[in-house]
Amino acid sequence: ASLEKEAYNPEEPIVIKGSATKENSQTLNGFVDAVILEKQTTISGIINEGSFLLNFSLPKNTRAQAYPIEVSVYEKDSSGKRINGGSTSLILIINQIPTSLDIIIESPEIQPGNILKFTPTLLDQSGEQMITSGIYTIKDPSDKIIDQIKGDTGSQQEFQIKNGSKAGLWKVFSVAYKNTAEKTFKILEQEEARIELRNTTLYIQNIGNIPYTKKVLVKIGEESYNIDPNLDLDEEKEFNLNKLGAPGGSHSIKISDGEKELTGDVTLTGKAISLISDTGKQQCTAFHCDLAPL
Repeated sequence: ASLEKEAYNPEEPIVIKGSATKENSQTLNGFVDAVILEKQTTISGIINEGSFLLNFSLPKNTRAQAYPIEVSVYEKDSSGKRINGGSTSLILIINQIPTSLDIIIESPEIQPGNILKFTPTLLDQSGEQMITSGIYTIKDPSDKIIDQIKGDTGSQQEFQIKNGSKAGLWKVFSVAYKNTAEKTFKILEQEEARIELRNTTLYIQNIGNIPYTKKVLVKIGEESYNIDPNLDLDEEKEFNLNKLGAPGGSHSIKISDGEKELTGDVTLTGKAISLISDTGKQQCTAFHCDLAPL
């Protein structure tokens, strides 16, 4: 007995064919049973003039593996008892077929500057996990492709969310073994600035993904001043601390926007206030000044 081929897909027609003769070399007219041992399934047929042909298929969710098959041929006497029997063994291989792809995202909401972690999961016809290579495409809220990652299904993949990345719903689109899947994740709004002090110049740059509207407190010695930078995306402004009106000389300085704080020392010239911006002259008091950019 033999199979028409070595391996089959679930639901695909399977054919076992063979011949049977008696010990005296006469052709056998009788019966044949093919038993798939692990599944305890029996396929039966008739032997006619020494030849037989069995046709069957296995269910859609049949597990991918090798299945031993015991093929028995025999006659029956008038009472229905088996006589003149013989048997042989075959191996039937059922292929692994990818049927569903999913993407498991560790955190559906993420702040810029953090790492997106996700695991693509590919399952076969019986729900067993398959390991194969895949391509994972990251898209921003406007559907623009930002990056593509290659990696195995079943393994955690990572994508660095840069500071300033657009707020809103992003997508991970996965392709593996002709299966596709898509999941969304949300990048949260980030109002954040980079604040640097170089000599007597304060640099404030928007590194977030929305306009920066926070007030920045500058405390020089015991006097406090508010700076209102109002930065668009990626915009940077410079502020000359000598124009604040603080006394000349060396002072301790603290700069804060409520989340970030910068401390140190600064030496000022003690020049008088002379600040002009697009909105006109700045109004200052002894302990408060809304400082315009240079």
